[in-house]
Amino acid sequence: MNKVGVIYNPSSGSGKNPLHDKLQRARNAAGVIFVETTSKADIVPALSQMAMRGANMLAIVGGDGTVDAVLTALRKHKPFAEEPTIAVYDGGTTNMSYLDIGYKGPQGLGNYAAKREHTENPIVEMLKVANDGKLKTIRRSPIKVESFSLPEPLLGFFMGTLAIPRAINFTRDTYHTKGMTNAFGQALATSGMLWRLIRGNVNEDPILAPSQTIIEHDGTSRTADTVFLTLTSLERLILGMRPLAKSDENKGELALMGVTAPYSRFISNLPSLLAGRQQLEPEYNNGALNMRTNSCTLTFDGEWTLDGELFETKSETPLTISAAEPFTFAVGVKE
Repeated sequence: MNKVGVIYNPSSGSGKNPLHDKLQRARNAAGVIFVETTSKADIVPALSQMAMRGANMLAIVGGDGTVDAVLTALRKHKPFAEEPTIAVYDGGTTNMSYLDIGYKGPQGLGNYAAKREHTENPIVEMLKVANDGKLKTIRRSPIKVESFSLPEPLLGFFMGTLAIPRAINFTRDTYHTKGMTNAFGQALATSGMLWRLIRGNVNEDPILAPSQTIIEHDGTSRTADTVFLTLTSLERLILGMRPLAKSDENKGELALMGVTAPYSRFISNLPSLLAGRQQLEPEYNNGALNMRTNSCTLTFDGEWTLDGELFETKSETPLTISAAEPFTFAVGVKE
């Protein structure tokens, strides 16, 4: 029989997610090890406790930052003799990783916050599916960010530079303060940034102002005035955006996307950039960059983000981003 350890932050998502009420009923369920974590410092002791009690699965109930902290701790501290299968639930403020690697339930109803009529506890339900041998899993590599400016390598799923962290700050100051802490606020901020990109005049824009960046990948190096760059191993992003689809010619684990300035063909390339339909090189496509790689080094001065957590870098401490060894994620039920 399987045992699942539940990493649960009761304040995630401002504590308003209906999923939280359902989780309380899993505290004393058979095969469930329930641990509340109110800070990152609680995660390593929680994982160690779960490993000692025989858990072979983890359920993460929180946002993207909680997922990153758990993955980083699993690789750094190695509390389990064998890494557990991980189920990600939609329980935080920002849940972009959930869209792609989250547990979706027996009818694909992974967003239990929206499916209030679903009565069975989602953790107990997943454990039953696993014990019945019907759990559907995928292997997915997170991205690993390394730099002399960081005390340790960080694992996550979406890294963005320059305009991306500025947009995050704008979203928090503008929409989160009005109570729009869900995907709607993220969608408003993202669509607003795309609209300003289409209108142009990025040099004077407080969010989109470009900064010189050295981009090195696959034996190539280029310097460009960059509006933003993103690297991700997710296959689905917010607003239905998808990174470059895998093909025989593009076998890299990471999708590298971005916008450089000045741009003259950005609007015509926007559908390809959002849907990942073709590889785009900046010097030939005047602004749109979209390709796959296994690793990339970025050198610039400014802010960057890993799944919503904000950092700052200097050109003296470049960032190296690569594909980490994959984890196993529970995503649903086998057909």
